[in-house]
Amino acid sequence: SVKLPDTVVALGESAFSNCYLTRLTLSNNLKEIPVNCFSRNFIKSLKLPQSIKAIRHGAFDENLLSKITFNKGLEIIEGDAFDSLSFAKLPSSVKEIAKDFYYDSECQKPEGQVSYIEVAKANPYFEASNGNLYRKGSDELYLEVQFCCRTKHYLDIPKKVIPANTQPKSVILKWNPSFS
Repeated sequence: SVKLPDTVVALGESAFSNCYLTRLTLSNNLKEIPVNCFSRNFIKSLKLPQSIKAIRHGAFDENLLSKITFNKGLEIIEGDAFDSLSFAKLPSSVKEIAKDFYYDSECQKPEGQVSYIEVAKANPYFEASNGNLYRKGSDELYLEVQFCCRTKHYLDIPKKVIPANTQPKSVILKWNPSFS
């Protein structure tokens, strides 16, 4: 476990990546969680301090977090910041959020578990409906939570295994040196 004292004001990229952490207490003076800072650990719960303004790419990827209520004051959540979330509550302060802020690597949840997003009503940029994320004031579906495994139609994929073509294939590639 790691308990960062309030004297810690910044962390480096991948600082605690792959450290077998199960518990984490963050400094109340951190402004952001850097790229891959706590990736590949075993963190199950997380309380983000009010000081956090940004969660960078992959910050908590490959952890055991399933539910999170983000802190008031958080403004930015980048891609792959989390893995396999089943619930996320966004505060009114969030301005930017990657469409892939969490990534369900399994594409399957335990029976009865469905991903769900809530957004504070005062958020001027986003709103939630039926657990999905929309741009406020438009019908633009920003994030459909059941498809957070990067394939929009994985539910339509047949469940049977289709054998690969065993015949060798030739492929001709033409290179254009004018492109770099």
